[in-house]
Formats: sequence, structure tokens, C-alpha cells
Amino acid sequence: ASTNISGAQYPQILPDNSVLFRIKAPDAKKVQIDLGKKYDMLREEDGSWAVTTDPIIEGFHYYSVLIDGVAVCDPASLTYYGMGRMASGIEIPEKGVDYTLAKDVPHGQIRQIRYYSDITKSWRRAFVYTPAGYDKNVTQSYPVLYLQHGGGEDETGWPNQGKVDMILDKLIAEGKAKPMLVVMDKGYAVDPDAPKNNQQS
Repeated sequence: ASTNISGAQYPQILPDNSVLFRIKAPDAKKVQIDLGKKYDMLREEDGSWAVTTDPIIEGFHYYSVLIDGVAVCDPASLTYYGMGRMASGIEIPEKGVDYTLAKDVPHGQIRQIRYYSDITKSWRRAFVYTPAGYDKNVTQSYPVLYLQHGGGEDETGWPNQGKVDMILDKLIAEGKAKPMLVVMDKGYAVDPDAPKNNQQS
């Protein structure tokens, strides 16, 4: 899978979009993969556990390894903030679709910005996509899109899982989108001094 760490052989996406997982856990009593549903893994002689899932819908999916009932990240997968915690992720390629792949077009940048929030009374982080050529003309103004993540995710969702820069680079190069700034911030902001029953996010 493209979401494997460098050099990891598993998980493997099979031609029908089922996924073969293999996890080394020699002391475990029970190991499962939680990917839409829980799949029981079978123990192998070397202490590894393996299972092939049902065909998985195309797109990005979070998953966990359950070792004796404890949810952990797959050491062979990149991790992402989703499901309200760090989780493993797997990208099932969408056939005939290439909008998230890198293309030989001018590339923008995703910049990390830190700022102090008077609401949360803490330092926060946002990511900002700037289009190709942004630093060449500092007087040019751009429209701004504020792009929010999904539930259980944070400000890393669109830069990491969503590949927003790849999508916009291609759309801008094809003239299907105007060069713009995209601000991706954490969608939760709680005032620590507010009464607990009145807090809003």
C-alpha cells in the first residue's frame, strides 16, 4: 500500500481491493484488524498473524490492530490523526482517478503557521496552502478558502490524508481553479475558563 512505511511489505492491496495484513506478535493470544469491521487474524508458525479482508471500498480508510483487545497502530503503516486518536491508514486506489497524484505542474507549498489563540488561551497550529509563485509577487492578493477537517480529525487531515496540495496544483494548472490560499485549522476551540456545561467547540 502507498500508505506503508518505507520498505514495509504489508499490508498488501490485492487485485480485488481486499487487503492482506501480516503482523508480528508472538506473545499475543488474539489479534484482529479493525477496518470497517473486525477481522480475526490467524497465527502462523513464526509468531506472525495474517488475514485477508473482504474487498475494501476505494479511498482512504483508518484502521487499527487489536492485540488482545488493545487498539494499536500498525507498525508497518504511516499514522494519521483520525478517529479521535492516532491511527493507521490505508489508501485503496480509485481506478481511473489521478487527482491526488503528483503531476509535472508548478507546485505550491503547505506551510505550518503557529499563532496564539485568545479563545483557547494557548498556541495553536494551522496549515496554509500557498500556490506556485506565491513568494514572487508579494503585492498580489488571493482568495482564501477555509477548509475544515472531518469529525475526529484535526488540522493535519487535509494536508496528510487529503493531499490538498496535489489536488490544487493540478486544478490550478488546468485552469479549473483560481490560485488561492487554503487555511486548514483545528475545528475545535474550547475556552478553558468557560463553565464546563457551556463549552462549545
